[in-house]
Amino acid sequence: MIKKKRVIGFILVLLLIIVGIVFFIVSNRNSNAFSVSEKKWIENNKNNVIDIAVLNDLPYFGVNGEGIFFDYITALEKETGLKFNLISYNVGEKPLSSDFAFKITSESGSDDSSFYTDNYVVLGSNTIFNVSELQGKTVGILKDDINLGSYYLEGVTLTSYDDTTSLLQAYAAGTISYAVIPYLQNIKTILAKDYNIAYQLNDMSNKYVITANSKEEKLNSILKKYFNTWMEESYAADYKVQFMDYYFMAKGIDDQTKATLLSKTYTYGYTSNLPYEKMASGKLVGINSKYLRDFADLTGVQFIYKKYSSLSEISSALKNGKIDISFGYMTSSKLNATLTPEVYKSEYVVLTNAKNSIVVDSLKSLNDSVIKVIADSSINSYLKKESKATIKSYTTIGNLLGSLTKNSIVMIDRQTYDYYKDGKLKNFTVVYENKLNSNYGFEISNKRQMKYLANYLVIMLIVLIKMDI
Repeated sequence: MIKKKRVIGFILVLLLIIVGIVFFIVSNRNSNAFSVSEKKWIENNKNNVIDIAVLNDLPYFGVNGEGIFFDYITALEKETGLKFNLISYNVGEKPLSSDFAFKITSESGSDDSSFYTDNYVVLGSNTIFNVSELQGKTVGILKDDINLGSYYLEGVTLTSYDDTTSLLQAYAAGTISYAVIPYLQNIKTILAKDYNIAYQLNDMSNKYVITANSKEEKLNSILKKYFNTWMEESYAADYKVQFMDYYFMAKGIDDQTKATLLSKTYTYGYTSNLPYEKMASGKLVGINSKYLRDFADLTGVQFIYKKYSSLSEISSALKNGKIDISFGYMTSSKLNATLTPEVYKSEYVVLTNAKNSIVVDSLKSLNDSVIKVIADSSINSYLKKESKATIKSYTTIGNLLGSLTKNSIVMIDRQTYDYYKDGKLKNFTVVYENKLNSNYGFEISNKRQMKYLANYLVIMLIVLIKMDI
């Protein structure tokens, strides 16, 4: 009888959970449903033509009457029966329509709907890991961006140019060593010229938005609600199509090469190292798996996974062409590989038992200490360079955590600490933290047939990180 009651109780709880989930989904959809007055406004204005300015030279979003902006308006017209007069204009020009406009802005209004955040990047032949590395270098930037650049690139001397053409001409001619430009806005040139992304400025960005009109509250609300629905249901799929088509067009890749690239199965090398990656029930899990899954979904490529017992084994496999891709725990210049932009912030923490009284002002404060790290990692290399401490290394994070005592001092990256801080590291506290001069991205083999995949994954990662799809 007791057992039967427990089963009934379990079923009731399960039903409540299911009802709650359904209610949340329905409520969320209803919040974007048109009200009675909005439906009435739509009916009363179906015979009117609404002007809206749209950028027509912005990659992926609007080029020659095609792109995400145009797809959104087409879908909106189909859903509502409203008619829009699209007034085209180019980047750098003022929109001819003052009512509604798709535009690029560094500061969007509270009523604006944002499609995408476009990061600025630094073009340069050599990858850098910190803005301070630009000090004393020749760095160019657009005149309109000089104030923004001076704020985010503090201490860096900037040379301004009137337009993108003159800026990129100066960069190509070697007049400047680095160029700071909005990334997606200039993707066509970056792809065509195979320019290297030396650094990604995660905080310096523009937004692609559709602006609101203060005089048209009803239409503002209609546009906002439909935008929310469309972004949830259609944006990712639409972007996938636009992304692939534009990339292969810009690179001049023929259909045969495209088919070969997307039909190949690629080998991903990994070691059990949570939170990044681990195999569980035949599937790769961990925070890296999301990016690989998104890449596979966008392209249709397939991955097989090969496990290694240490980072040094992965390094050797990548260098010798036994694997195609791995996660960048080390500096790729030594591995014959292309390094993608940073996926996670490369920060490290120094930990010790909370009961220990230890003060650390810099890594040099640890010169007489024994510090535990992951073998062959970027942190291991960095510590060797920055401190005279005795280093004790372990092949995996599991081995390191299993070795801990109350006197241990540990140096690991921020993501790993955040993952274990409430569990195996709950008795340890952060005594020092700083940025690591490394790049926590993916490494792609420089084998000839991998060239296009490397470029594609680099572009895709920058976009996915900002889209969060």
